[in-house]
Amino acid sequence: KSKNYLPLTENALSFFAENAPENIREVVNLLHSLSFRAQLDNLKIITKEYLIENLQNIINFKNDTVTVDKILKEVANFFKISPNDIRSNTRTKTVTEARHVAIYLIREILKISYKEIGRELGRKHSTIISSYKKTKDEIEKNDSFKTTVKVIEKRVKK
Repeated sequence: KSKNYLPLTENALSFFAENAPENIREVVNLLHSLSFRAQLDNLKIITKEYLIENLQNIINFKNDTVTVDKILKEVANFFKISPNDIRSNTRTKTVTEARHVAIYLIREILKISYKEIGRELGRKHSTIISSYKKTKDEIEKNDSFKTTVKVIEKRVKK
């Protein structure tokens, strides 16, 4: 309050406390940056969602709610297939597209290595890298596909 930072909701404050760096200077700098951004966005209070959105590239959040299984479930639900289909060797267009989206989201949300994703899905890490890059390129070229991935990502993060 003495620094005129915008207040944080109870959820945002708890989440920040759980994930904040141990270095007090880093904490102060993050709060300063967050408050400044929120004021530019004309906010009166900082929510957990706003905090995550604006600091996700700076802080490695402990995201206990999102798991590989949750991502696979949401992607499978969206594509109207089962999570086991994504892990299978099936190469139909729908399953392949779902698998690529799942790989992309696992990498983007959970920040785990290609090798670990490969282990989770029973694939070689080179296959995972190729799928990730293909999906990323498609997102950049195709707005409709980008929207699809964003919709699934929002469902995963609920």
